[in-house]
Amino acid sequence: MGIAAATTGTATLNSSAFFGGGQAGFNWQAAPTWVLGVESDFDAADIEGKANTSATLFSGAVGTKLDWFGTVRGRVGFLVTPSALLYGTGGWAYGHTTSSASAAAFGLAAAASVGHEKNGWTAGGGLEYAFNPWLSFKTEYLYLNLGTDGITSGTIAGVPFSLSEKTTVHTVKIGLNVKFGGW
Repeated sequence: MGIAAATTGTATLNSSAFFGGGQAGFNWQAAPTWVLGVESDFDAADIEGKANTSATLFSGAVGTKLDWFGTVRGRVGFLVTPSALLYGTGGWAYGHTTSSASAAAFGLAAAASVGHEKNGWTAGGGLEYAFNPWLSFKTEYLYLNLGTDGITSGTIAGVPFSLSEKTTVHTVKIGLNVKFGGW
């Protein structure tokens, strides 16, 4: 006769986000309504995704935090009015992540943390509105894909395991740009 034990538990996934930084770039008006440009930005970030789980005799957490990121992008825009530029953008993205995992069971605990410098790509679009020849308001959406990295792997009680992270981020930026020259 066997003894069956029931266990209950929960699992949650939380994400939080903050970032801020600056950018620099150059625009060239290729035709009366077309604008070509190059820009680079760098942002300090506190963007974290973390999953927690717990049961009667076990608890664990795994997550990744994006510490900082930047991009170098081309930009192609169309002047929908003399003051409003609608544009698409894309190029190289880079950043630093810190991934961590922890577990506790039967009174024992283990934790691991590893940092990665990552390279990937970004694409998005936005709208920039010029208040005057030197000041504009900008809102922009960017998707960043910084790739996948392995965090840890091994064998527990004869069962192989691996843990990896894939870093993708959706951002929405708003800001003011000071221009040295016209569109």
